[in-house]
Amino acid sequence: MGTLEGTTFVLQKETVPRQKLSATISQGKRVSEAIDEFIASNDDYELLEGNWQMIWSSQIYADSWLENAANGLMGRQIIEKDGRIKFEVNIIAAFRFSMKGKFLKPGGSTYELKMDDAAIIGGLFGYPIELTNNIELQVL
Repeated sequence: MGTLEGTTFVLQKETVPRQKLSATISQGKRVSEAIDEFIASNDDYELLEGNWQMIWSSQIYADSWLENAANGLMGRQIIEKDGRIKFEVNIIAAFRFSMKGKFLKPGGSTYELKMDDAAIIGGLFGYPIELTNNIELQVL
């Protein structure tokens, strides 16, 4: 990292595969080919603990924001080490959609998510929603 007349810049010798994939996704062109190339060069398919934001999905968005939220296409995905996952979407000030579930890894880069605990949360109170969802997730 260096500075030239008030501008900070970072140099890197070569682009790592994950950066190349992210750049291709942000451009929106040849994404499928970039995914295939990334999968061929990657063998680390673990869901990492923490708060995540989806940057791309091959799944088509539905007209219903609730369906998109239940599919993890909006908001944050919170991964916990003990096999638990939560989708969280801010709706309006002080209200959010939350859906909890568990994930299993049958093998390779694929995870099976069973989401079965949904609610609209407002402050300290939650209104349960009868909503379940089974998702097959491929991690890149």
